[in-house]
Amino acid sequence: MKKHIILFTITLLVISNSLTFNVHATSANTELQNTCANFLKKYDVISGYPDGSLKLNNYLTRAEFTTLIIRLMNYDTSIDTKNYSLDFQDIKSTHWAYNNLKIAVNKNLISGYLDKTFRPNNKVNYAEALTIIINALGYSKSLTGTWPDNVLTMSKTLNITKNLTLDKSTSLTRGEICILLYDALTVNFNNY
Repeated sequence: MKKHIILFTITLLVISNSLTFNVHATSANTELQNTCANFLKKYDVISGYPDGSLKLNNYLTRAEFTTLIIRLMNYDTSIDTKNYSLDFQDIKSTHWAYNNLKIAVNKNLISGYLDKTFRPNNKVNYAEALTIIINALGYSKSLTGTWPDNVLTMSKTLNITKNLTLDKSTSLTRGEICILLYDALTVNFNNY
């Protein structure tokens, strides 16, 4: 319930700010990235580096992006992970994102690869990021077709990609992720 209140509040703030962008190019411009990032930073969805910069051109790994979503959903402070399991062969209990990945698996946000790996240090790509966002918003059971086309179609339907349209395998920068998260905040949760 708490996560819904937090995200509902952020959604109202997004709508009240009336930030509407019309960027449908293959990559987002710097101004749009900065606007979305500063908004998300203002509401503690993202944080900067110790020097105060956001480094919007840096790529995010799969583990970093998953952790960001866990924090956005407030799962990192509201869920006890001691009874959760994690069966990825490439993640040890000493990995910095271990508990967040346990939460993500148990909340059906991520599933990993067929070889039972997660590949946490790989750059997160467009289709993977949208999949996690769709899962977090509760639309995974509404998907039809095959991955990643089903995720791309649902993301377009929900207007998550209205300001950022990329190839499914494009690695995402922090700035591009800010655009997707900003747009995702306007989507209603699907509570089945």
